Amino acid sequence: MPLEGREKRVFEWFSKQSLELEEKANKNGGRLRRDDIWRREYYPYPYLILEPDEVILQRFSDIFTNCIDLSKDGKITPTPMMEKDARLAQFFTEITEETNWRGILHRESINQALEQITAYFENGLPLGARIFKGLPKAKSNHLYKFSKKKYVEKCINMEGFKYHQRPTTRKEVICVL
Repeated sequence: MPLEGREKRVFEWFSKQSLELEEKANKNGGRLRRDDIWRREYYPYPYLILEPDEVILQRFSDIFTNCIDLSKDGKITPTPMMEKDARLAQFFTEITEETNWRGILHRESINQALEQITAYFENGLPLGARIFKGLPKAKSNHLYKFSKKKYVEKCINMEGFKYHQRPTTRKEVICVL
């Protein structure tokens, strides 16, 4: 399907930008910042160019939500973005290029992307962080086991936690009472 109109002009602009990034790399001994490498790879093959604006905004929201995580103390962190060869960061760069040329990223669309995070903090510190608040910092990975519904409900209501070390293994354990 040949490109026409707006998409054709953007593809031509992408091609020009790709050449400029090639020149920049050649002047820098073949080196570019990582995000510029991703742009240079995306511009010749803009797989999202024919998608409608609504699809692009939904994809932006999905990628944005997946690029962040909550730390053990309930703070927002971009850790997942940089895991597994920073693949999510590359997707984020590509979707940002799409939102930029379309001019569709504005306060309202960003607020849509923030809805899940905002909902998580709606009652203050998120439940996932409140559950473990006040417990000693873990020295290694821990397994938390919850069994019956009544015990899980106690956790959610912050009523039933007990911390102890197993005497035989010296492993720290969290028990739901």
